[in-house]
Amino acid sequence: MKKLTVTLFAACSLIFFSCRKDAKLVQPNIETTISGRFYDDINKEPYQYVKLKIAEYKRHTGFYGGYDYQLISYRDSTITGIDGTYKIHFTTSGNGSNYFLEFNEIPETVNVSEKGNQPGAQNLRSKLIENLGTVLTYDFDFAKRYFMKTRVIVHDNPYPVLSITAFGQVQVYGKNKDTLINIPFFKYPGGFHLNFSVTDPVTHVTYKAPNVPLNPVVDKDTIEGGTYELYPAKFQ
Repeated sequence: MKKLTVTLFAACSLIFFSCRKDAKLVQPNIETTISGRFYDDINKEPYQYVKLKIAEYKRHTGFYGGYDYQLISYRDSTITGIDGTYKIHFTTSGNGSNYFLEFNEIPETVNVSEKGNQPGAQNLRSKLIENLGTVLTYDFDFAKRYFMKTRVIVHDNPYPVLSITAFGQVQVYGKNKDTLINIPFFKYPGGFHLNFSVTDPVTHVTYKAPNVPLNPVVDKDTIEGGTYELYPAKFQ
């Protein structure tokens, strides 16, 4: 019985690995140069000292379809300068099938998108390098998410979920509540609006307080946001 089990396992393993197909390897000694910039176009701010790496992978096709990437090596690395620009040059080794420009050490609070996309619409940490053997330009927009530490005092909420929205939503539960919350927002030259609302779970009608326009000085990741005393029963 033990021999049969081992034989079946070996046979299944043989079938599995025979069905895995590696992507065609890129020829060695192909030279590629990439340059570009990480920049916040809205606030006219460069993203300085971003670490970038050229990652070489071998792509495997799985038994059930799909594929995965095996990291082979890092071919080169650099960082962005004080103006957010970078330039990197690398040569293929012949051991990889796909090459990526990686910037995965960027914090989760920073959204990165290819230039031309709506800021915040993507959240990239790598870019597949196409057209190896040429001079390429990859520019990226970034939008950093900040937080506003805010005290919220809720009185007699008839629908005990209060939604607070700037560029991300935070909810406060309970009919009466006195709490500190961190409200996420993106920095804009003209500021932003803070919105408070509640929704009737039966009728699905939403009631709102007047929007609060804000244009705070954003000089650190979490800023002080003051106190808001709210009476949701009076929302319209």
